[in-house]
Parts: sequence; structure tokens; C-alpha cells
Amino acid sequence: MRLEKKSISDEIRSWLVNVAYVIFTDYRGMQVRQTNDLRRRLAKLQARLHVVPNRQCKLVMAELKWGVADEAFVGPTALISGSGDAVEAAKLLNDFMAVQRLPRIKLGRFEGRFFTPADMEVLVQLPARPVLYAMLAGTLAAPMVRLAGVLNQKVLSLVYVIKAAQDKKSQSK
Repeated sequence: MRLEKKSISDEIRSWLVNVAYVIFTDYRGMQVRQTNDLRRRLAKLQARLHVVPNRQCKLVMAELKWGVADEAFVGPTALISGSGDAVEAAKLLNDFMAVQRLPRIKLGRFEGRFFTPADMEVLVQLPARPVLYAMLAGTLAAPMVRLAGVLNQKVLSLVYVIKAAQDKKSQSK
């Protein structure tokens, strides 16, 4: 392999391996202004957009034994990779696509799994991670809150009985 192609392959490998997620997109039809706007938005999420040669990317992915279908490399390919939250990046990309109609998602990969465009569509419908954590905490806390209410009611019942007994005792004197 020529030195320049090896350099390109090494760079692509770093974009694929040293990140939390990768989203493969078809950027055909995007203008420079739109691409720069998307790059600016992605930078806020610790993500980057890289235009890659399909052949080099396929070779690197074969070396990594990722087993990606050839359909992912039809047309021009741009990688969106980052170290932040993959779902937030997918949501940002989805919002950008809703307005600009570009780029088109080909494939996504995070947590060791590949996601089809349909899977990515489902992921962007999920609430944000902090909201999911809050929902989980609320679900876990609900039985404890009920138990505390029941125990509090039993204590109050006991207090009322003692108070009634004290009142009765003071009246009988």
C-alpha cells in the first residue's frame, strides 16, 4: 500500500476506534455552507464529520472485522464520530436532516452494535439520557414513597390511640 493511502487508512482507523460512536452518512448534495454548519453543531457534542473514501474505509473496516455490508458504501460517505452521547448526536443529525433534507443516514455503530437507518429513527425518539435517569429514579422511588406513607399512617394511628387514651384518662379523673 502506498504511503499516502496508509496514512489515510490510519486516520480513518483512529476515527473509528477511538470514539464512542460512528454514524455513516451519504452527504451527496450537501453544499459547503451546510457541511460547515453541521460540523459546527456537531462540535458542541464532541463530534466531528469526516468525508472518507469508500474503498479505504471498507479496507479499514475489514481489518477491524466489523463486517459491514457493501450497501453502506454506495455513494459518497461521511463519518460522524464522537466521544459524547450517541443518541444526542443522532438527534442533532435528525433535526438537521428535517430542515436541510441532507445528509442521509446509511448506518450507525455504537456500543459494539450496528444500527440501520430505521433503528436510528427509533433511537432519536427516546428521551434524553438525564430524563431516562429521572424516570428510572422515579420508578425505583415510588414503592419506597408508598411504604413510607403506610408506615407514617400506622405511626399516626398509634399516636391517635395514645392521645384518645390520654384524653379518656384525664376525663375520668
